[in-house]
Amino acid sequence: MSMPLGKVTEELAEKLRRAVGKRGIVVWYDPEGVYRKSLPKLGVEGTALLTADEGFFRLRRDLEPFLEFVDEEGKMKDDAHLPPRLVVYVERERASCAYALVEAETAGCVLEPGAPDSERDTRLSALVRSVFSATAPLKAEDLAAKADEGTFSLEDFDGMAEKGGEGTFGTLSFVFGTSSAAETLLLFAASEDFDARMLEKNALADVALLASSETGVEWKEGDESPASLRSALSRHLLLSEFLDFMPEGERPGELAKIRVPQERTRLESIRSICSSWRRRGDLKESFKSASARVEESYSLAGLDFPLALLEECETFPFVEKQQLERCSKLVLDGRTGEALELFNRRRPLFWSVEDPEHSLRWSVAEAAAALLVRAGSVLSALRKGVPSMTDFVDSYVSGEEPWMLLDRAARQLESRFARLEFDGDLLENAVRSARTAYFKAVHEMAAAYAGAFEASGGKAPPGTIPHNTVFRDQVRPLLESPDKNRKTAFFLVDALRFEMADELSSGFGEESEVSLRPVWGALPGITKVGMAALLPGAENGLTLEKKPGDVSAVLDGKALNTRTARMEHLRACVSVPVAVMKLGEAVRLAPKRKKEVDAAALVVVTSQEIDRLGEDGADEEETRAYMDDVLGKIHRAVRSLSRCGVTRFILAADHGFQLVPTEDSGLSMDPPGGETLSLHPRAWIGRGGSGGEGFLRRSAREIGLGGNLEYAFPKGLAVFKTRGGAGLYFHGGLSPQEHLLPLLSVAVSGERPDENTSGMKISLSMARPAVTNRIFMVTVSGAPDGLFPAAEKRVRLEISSGKTEAGLAVAAAYGFDDASRELSVEAGRPNSVTVMLSAEETLERISLSAVDPQSQVILDVLRDVPVDLM
Repeated sequence: MSMPLGKVTEELAEKLRRAVGKRGIVVWYDPEGVYRKSLPKLGVEGTALLTADEGFFRLRRDLEPFLEFVDEEGKMKDDAHLPPRLVVYVERERASCAYALVEAETAGCVLEPGAPDSERDTRLSALVRSVFSATAPLKAEDLAAKADEGTFSLEDFDGMAEKGGEGTFGTLSFVFGTSSAAETLLLFAASEDFDARMLEKNALADVALLASSETGVEWKEGDESPASLRSALSRHLLLSEFLDFMPEGERPGELAKIRVPQERTRLESIRSICSSWRRRGDLKESFKSASARVEESYSLAGLDFPLALLEECETFPFVEKQQLERCSKLVLDGRTGEALELFNRRRPLFWSVEDPEHSLRWSVAEAAAALLVRAGSVLSALRKGVPSMTDFVDSYVSGEEPWMLLDRAARQLESRFARLEFDGDLLENAVRSARTAYFKAVHEMAAAYAGAFEASGGKAPPGTIPHNTVFRDQVRPLLESPDKNRKTAFFLVDALRFEMADELSSGFGEESEVSLRPVWGALPGITKVGMAALLPGAENGLTLEKKPGDVSAVLDGKALNTRTARMEHLRACVSVPVAVMKLGEAVRLAPKRKKEVDAAALVVVTSQEIDRLGEDGADEEETRAYMDDVLGKIHRAVRSLSRCGVTRFILAADHGFQLVPTEDSGLSMDPPGGETLSLHPRAWIGRGGSGGEGFLRRSAREIGLGGNLEYAFPKGLAVFKTRGGAGLYFHGGLSPQEHLLPLLSVAVSGERPDENTSGMKISLSMARPAVTNRIFMVTVSGAPDGLFPAAEKRVRLEISSGKTEAGLAVAAAYGFDDASRELSVEAGRPNSVTVMLSAEETLERISLSAVDPQSQVILDVLRDVPVDLM
């Protein structure tokens, strides 16, 4: 006697019976083999079964007798009027069979997953929904979704139908407004909003029964209140999800008595509820509170857990902290590959995304590991020997892994690290280790660069642009082009390193043509020399002359030591209208400046922000934190000018810089002596004195300058002893960071963005009504909008107090650009942004605006958010 079929299998068998009864021949496609194991149980009485297991040629041969209606003598068969009873099972997609069974399909009918006719649809989810809608309606949709995900098999669903098919919880659908069991339990666990109505309908016992059935939670009878059941359910959900990451033998003894469901179906329900609880924007704050309560009540942070098994666990915040410490230890142990893998696994998870402190700490840990990897790579390459200057330039600025990325990794690490408070923890030690590795790599790089420079005679290698030809060859041709209506902007950026310009270049959209080339910097790399080298006429010769207490940069007989003098010289040397402004003015063009741009053919933008931060920063942390923020301002200035008709941009620098501490390195040395006219940590200018092994001496002619002065440049990261010391920031000497400069050219289309077709509606939200910490989270959400909806949009977050900038975005869950401070927002995928208040004064209220970087249109704003840092 055959065993009775499970309820879901019986639903399928009945569908087969009806199809055979109506059409005789049934061609059944099962591309994922969902029903392969059940074939023996699904036999329809008096019906043959054929399969395509041995190929279609064999199947067609076996199929022919069922399709013939005459015998060998050509006479009609006695049963020709009766359709054959046959099921043809094909474990393939119908579309991939090249109509091999078209005769059988035409004579009979087709069953396949997703068929438009429900009678022909064999999707497992359709069968599950049909069975459980009648027996357990609160489970039907959840289980159908699990079927589509492939979580459970046909046999699993038969077992569920057998155990959980009795009884319904119809009242709960009216209370909670959903027919989903998982959704009902989620809403109950996360909120008190339904308690009054639940008690009014006398449905608390139904919730308890549903919770027990779905999750296995045990609830003490007698304490019959929503609060007690909610507490028991949330505790059970969180602990069960958490402990399920570990086999029983790996769990701490203190938690041995906590019961975790053994049934796979219940564990799946628990994971699903917890995941939704974290993911839903309207409920995640409730999850944070529940998680913190359970973590504290069981003192979980003080127990010993196998962290390797918890790499994907996001139940409790203490796990995030311990995984961060583990990552830091991996960095300290030199296991940077493992550290980066751990970062990649943890960074998208809940606590890393939702906790601003964790978000920043992970970004610091990742930057420290990345810096160690790049430092090791550069040192390994340098150990092969000192490259020629041509090879050195190529290695530093180009290729798949250019050496300049070492400097970017260090700058990003310092920027992120400076925004956090540390007290000697493992992460701070990891940062120190990365700094040490960076210093060593840069010192070796600078020493090799000085050697290559000396070997080449100081001549500019092929592929580099001489500093003093930038205006003649790159700017002037644009001013003399036939298209007089096209405006050009020339940015003179003090201390823009090559790697910073490279990062800038990646932030311009596809509508822009971008080119980045290396410039062979003028020596010594100090502002008065480098800025004069960028002016008209510099190609004819630049001279440094003695003046009281210093030296003077002279071009065409005029001293050009100040911004005012340089701009007067530039105006006098061009025949087109010129508008001159500072970077901050270009970022936000006042009406007066807009008129000047309209009337000009050349817009000159000067920036001293990077150099000023380095030279005059209040402290090292301020220098490290805000130096790369200047890149965002340059981006905004380019876009601001492009909206006023500027279509061509040339960005150049006077010199680069080093940002490493040298005070305790033992690399300080005495300058050459003699007549010292100007002394910098990385350059001596004067006459006479002595030579030395630690520095290179060159005449003015040897470095392309006029006059009879002499120059000396330390090797490696050595510095001359100067009044006040070298500090953290210095420039002027021979290292690729100081001497190889960028020339960034950007051409934009000139088409102004249409402010009315953004394609996406952007909205801002905060979990709390007030800012209570200098680092906090803002959620940026996007929904398709308009006739041409967009799947993704770039957004810049602006934080202000009155007319003053009060903060900035420092990280995001995805799509964040360190240079421009812009972020991506995908439709239907909210982005959690880490924001940091930067204003030094006490703030009472701030406003947060989401701005379109192209059009500067404000997409959404949160106004007058209270600030209470106490």
